[in-house]
Amino acid sequence: MQQTDIAQLIQTLSTGIYGIGVHHDGEQRIFTASWVMPVSFDPVLIALSINPQHRSYPILKQEGFFSINVIGLDQAELAEKLAAPGDRFQGLQWSVGSTGCPLLACALAHLECRVTQELPAGDHHLIIGKVIAGNLCNPNGLPLLYAHTENLDGAIALFPEQLSN
Repeated sequence: MQQTDIAQLIQTLSTGIYGIGVHHDGEQRIFTASWVMPVSFDPVLIALSINPQHRSYPILKQEGFFSINVIGLDQAELAEKLAAPGDRFQGLQWSVGSTGCPLLACALAHLECRVTQELPAGDHHLIIGKVIAGNLCNPNGLPLLYAHTENLDGAIALFPEQLSN
């Protein structure tokens, strides 16, 4: 199995595309993530997978909060904007949530989470967050799935050349 095949295999898993918001000391950041999933009903816990080399990781660690902005199926250009360098908030309407993290006005839903645990997982860390606030902004909207984005995030290059035993 080759690198492109591995990437396509992983893209068959039903994961969405999300704008993850963090903040610290007046600085707001947002980035795309697809490795986000619920892990507990009670309490409501969400796992976020993030590379500890990501420039927003230290901010997430310092404040201990993150927001999840669910991107809609018809918002692929928003996903591209949030993945690109530059001012990702330019031209977007957003507000500050109860945790201080950014919430996009155009999102299908917002979840605000307090970090409760962190676990190393290969080249990423799993951040477990307790959902402490949320808003369903567009109950009829459909989420953008990772499989719809092809190689938007350049992830194909990050997979190993081959699977190992």
